[in-house]
Amino acid sequence: MTLLQRDPVLCEGFRRGDRGSLERVYRHYLDDVARLVRLGFVTTREPRVSVPGIRSPQAQCDLIQEVFLRAFSRTARENYDPSQPFRPYLLRIAKNLMIDDLRRQGREAPALREDGAESEPIALAAEDAGAKAEEERCLEAVRRYISSLPAAAQEFYRLRYQESLPQEEVARRLDSSRRKVRRQEDVLRRGLKKFLMDEGLWDGC
Repeated sequence: MTLLQRDPVLCEGFRRGDRGSLERVYRHYLDDVARLVRLGFVTTREPRVSVPGIRSPQAQCDLIQEVFLRAFSRTARENYDPSQPFRPYLLRIAKNLMIDDLRRQGREAPALREDGAESEPIALAAEDAGAKAEEERCLEAVRRYISSLPAAAQEFYRLRYQESLPQEEVARRLDSSRRKVRRQEDVLRRGLKKFLMDEGLWDGC
């Protein structure tokens, strides 16, 4: 589970625009966004295109801040679905901003042949489709993992993560204790991590 999925209290604070919650989310994902902006990326759909990283430290900072400004806007926060992985969403924003930046400069990026060598430059298209497909694969994997759990574990997941109930309320409804709730959260996280790693999706989710 991602940061906002495994912490309903944080997720609620994020939706409200709570400063501490926003800062925690920012710090958690900053390195991932900064790495993409600095190193560039290869598009996921054909023809595959190599989008270069941004060299200027100031330009890097400007683009990174724009990514989080968009993701933290009131509309984006209020419409956020906690069942959706947040990291691919952030990286998709960054990729599209980098593509837009190349377009404004009138530049084109080289396409890649199957052997990895560069070929003739081509015009760039936004990366929405490929990133969206990655999100869908992650979501489908999470759904398959949850559906494979015993009924009691599925009910726990529903209360804790789909209804975003606090630990105390989950414990009350399940006639359990907060300590057992925390233990069950850990079991779910470790189980999901192993499942996603086995599916080859852990890095993307």
